[in-house]
Amino acid sequence: VPIIMGVLVGLQIQQDPRNTLLSIMALSYMGVLYFASRLAYTQFAQQQLGQYSMEEQTEVISLLLKDFEETTKDWLWQTDIRGVIAPRLLNQDVHAEIDNRMPIGDALLDLFVPSPEKADLEKAIIERRPFRDVTLQLEDDAAIQWWRFSGKPVFAKGEFVGFRGVASDVTNAKQAEDRIIFMAHFDALTRLPNRETLTANLKTLSHRSEVG
Repeated sequence: VPIIMGVLVGLQIQQDPRNTLLSIMALSYMGVLYFASRLAYTQFAQQQLGQYSMEEQTEVISLLLKDFEETTKDWLWQTDIRGVIAPRLLNQDVHAEIDNRMPIGDALLDLFVPSPEKADLEKAIIERRPFRDVTLQLEDDAAIQWWRFSGKPVFAKGEFVGFRGVASDVTNAKQAEDRIIFMAHFDALTRLPNRETLTANLKTLSHRSEVG
């Protein structure tokens, strides 16, 4: 504004008829500069506010995830497009392990022993569709462990980038379920099939003989 005002005063002092047009052009130029500066300022302010908001949301998400992991036995997991376990969310060391349970760099499916449930999980991953409460036995020679998985495919700008979900250790629940099933069909003392199991087997054999 001071520069343009000085130009206008200088033009008017010279008393040249052509200076009127130059004065109008100078005022127009000042107006364009003013609105351009306001626009640039607004865009810059919005960009900074957006960045601050994103940083605040990231911090909140990090705190929520930390609180989630401290108050539950479940944990979060994530794979890349190849089905390989990837660093989970936010800023996690590539050489670390997710909750010391799922080693980064290993294929998710390689963690479990072959089973119909594993085949269903593999099919869901290939077809890139969500899955829920899939119980799998861990490939571990030291001890028998069972994990339950839920997950869904993740897309970024329309491109598939991997799977993300929640897992939980259900070993104790699985062992209790197996004991209940065993007690329902076998004698606890002799470990031989009980009357109900024998009756069911006889009915099955009888049905097969009638069909044959």
